[in-house]
Amino acid sequence: MDAIVTAGGIPLPEEPLYAATQGHPKALLDIAGKPMVQWVLDALCEAKTVDRVIIVGLTEKSGLTCGKEVYYVPNQGKMVENWQAGARKALELNPKARQVLMVSSDIPALKGEMVDWVTANAMQTDDDIYYHIIERSVMEKRFPGSKRTWTRLKDMEVCGADLNVARLKFLAEG
Repeated sequence: MDAIVTAGGIPLPEEPLYAATQGHPKALLDIAGKPMVQWVLDALCEAKTVDRVIIVGLTEKSGLTCGKEVYYVPNQGKMVENWQAGARKALELNPKARQVLMVSSDIPALKGEMVDWVTANAMQTDDDIYYHIIERSVMEKRFPGSKRTWTRLKDMEVCGADLNVARLKFLAEG
């Protein structure tokens, strides 16, 4: 399976991360000695279910490394357009592909076994998109005092996990 990493976000001067990024992509923000997106790439390289990586929003000049084939797609300016551009690249690379893993560049705690678990479980059905959510009580127990945006879903508050599987045709066509 191909993985699309979205890395096109550049904080604006009025946003809290601007002081740390100074107009550069958030994905390149240093976390414990390496760019945040590099942690994600390391996890994708560890994952047995990932064959290739498509990075949307950065260039070869970013200095990133990965033990798997990497392709770069220019930033399209908006999240959905970045997903679609990545999906089109995945279909260009493998016209028979049915699904793709979508990963945000800002989850540095991601591990290869997490990626493999998500893809294995998503492959059990034929839905268009799989989006992982975490219940607020679980997140607060693991990360007490963290500042997150919560969404009410039925009888619980949840936080999205930016590691998703989507059907390629559905994603590429919008």
